[in-house]
Amino acid sequence: MTTMQTLHEKLLTPTLPAYAIEGADSQAAMVSLLHLRAYRISGDDASSFLQGQFTNDVNLVSADQAQLSAYCTPKGRMLAIFYLCRWQNDYVLICPADIAESFMQRLKMYIMRSKVNIAEASDEVLLGIIDPQQTLQSQIFSSSCVTTDDTNKQHSYVAACTDDYLCFTLPGPSNRYLMLCKSDASDEITQSLQKIEHVFPESVWKQMDIMSGLPFVDADTQELFVPQMTNMELIEGVSFSKGCYPGQEVVARLHYLGNANRRMFQFSCHSDKDLTTGEDIVSTLSDKAIGKVLSVEKTSEQDWIGLAVLRIENIQEDGLQCKDSRITITSLPYNVPLEGKKK
Repeated sequence: MTTMQTLHEKLLTPTLPAYAIEGADSQAAMVSLLHLRAYRISGDDASSFLQGQFTNDVNLVSADQAQLSAYCTPKGRMLAIFYLCRWQNDYVLICPADIAESFMQRLKMYIMRSKVNIAEASDEVLLGIIDPQQTLQSQIFSSSCVTTDDTNKQHSYVAACTDDYLCFTLPGPSNRYLMLCKSDASDEITQSLQKIEHVFPESVWKQMDIMSGLPFVDADTQELFVPQMTNMELIEGVSFSKGCYPGQEVVARLHYLGNANRRMFQFSCHSDKDLTTGEDIVSTLSDKAIGKVLSVEKTSEQDWIGLAVLRIENIQEDGLQCKDSRITITSLPYNVPLEGKKK
């Protein structure tokens, strides 16, 4: 049995409970990322093809720099939010598993005569690393031209690649890395990971995405939001200087007019009911829906945190509810402009 096969089995048996996130700020831990799926995109025309499909500038992706990006309909509504990186001359796309198959099928429709191949990275293991004391940082990023000081500054999506793994940092208050490893890897890094005792379930990773203000769309929220509604341009997920892509005119028009009336905010809620993505957020003052839940996770049996896209003019109201339970707007780790707020 190889080291990575053993590591894969370890990821499937978390040692910490689903709601506990407290331990994530003290010792290194791993997280199984079964809610994500990775694909390799290769071929002579891969760069030009992807550049014409996504909201971010694909030309900026390298072995040292991954990125967040989105894929839109011609009306500018997002079908997917995902990570894009480079590894072994291929692009690697990492997206939510529940939309992955339909997303890839749609992309393949537009390949036509281009020399592009899309295949699931089924021979690799996808995992998250929580490294609060930065004990693994120098090992992982030793191959990168990016210095340790750069990663200490929490620069987004700084990447490192070797023959055995791809790894990049994620933005936000926690020191996290997303890693894709060869299934037969046995290098120093995978041996170090094997020694980690703490293994969190994927729900903790999702909580940390919420705390970091990282949006993702799922099957219940596809085609509901343009990128600015989920703060994508605030977190390096949209380029306004690249060429055309599906929905580009809509996204650019909203950016240059600067009149977005909905934005993504973080919220907390105490409720004995299950909250799910796509649920309406209701204002009790008007008894009307003023937004929708984008992502939500339990932090205890009856406590929740989430991200919701809300009308800016309603965010300071006291009477915001989801499933008849009050929600409280909490702070994101970055500033959200309130340009659509009424005077």
